[in-house]
Amino acid sequence: PGLAEFGGGSDSIWLAEVNCTGTEAALSECRASPWGGKNCTHRENVGVDCSGLTISEHIQLRLVNGPSRCAGRVEVLHDQQWGAVCDHSWDINDAKVVCRQLACGAVLSVPDKACFGERSHPIWLDEINCTGTEASLTECRARLWGDHNCTHEEDAGVVCSGKWEFSETEFFQNFQFMGNFKMIWSGPANWNFQVSSSC
Repeated sequence: PGLAEFGGGSDSIWLAEVNCTGTEAALSECRASPWGGKNCTHRENVGVDCSGLTISEHIQLRLVNGPSRCAGRVEVLHDQQWGAVCDHSWDINDAKVVCRQLACGAVLSVPDKACFGERSHPIWLDEINCTGTEASLTECRARLWGDHNCTHEEDAGVVCSGKWEFSETEFFQNFQFMGNFKMIWSGPANWNFQVSSSC
């Protein structure tokens, strides 16, 4: 953004006519007019609006409020406090990474709209963008920690296949407990099934 979109300010103008190739590691490596040698005013201050950063620290995560450790609301630990993940742009690729990081098998469902209840603590992450091949959320792109534009009504959830080994009767009893999902059974000889959120 240009033309002082983020405000004009009143401090010194140090750089003008900055010309980068895009491969530099720092702004100081780009061509520019001499420091302080300006021919512009604060009405021409420039700004930057970045799409997001790769999450820079190792993320501890958990799924809560579900029937097992492999299904529930997604929560991440930051600054020694658990917080929620917003469901903006939350999709099956993000859920795949969560299931993989927790060693919980494949994704069965990606419920949104606080399907597993709302959390009252911070919303730590928003607009997570994984390709689905990452080993953990640490490798995915997202907005900065705590930077979001959502409410807890948009807390993200995941249902992973886990390592459940049930008889047919135990299988249905277990998922009746969940209550929020429609199960489609494909026959006793095959444990493949579909899970869809009805929250």
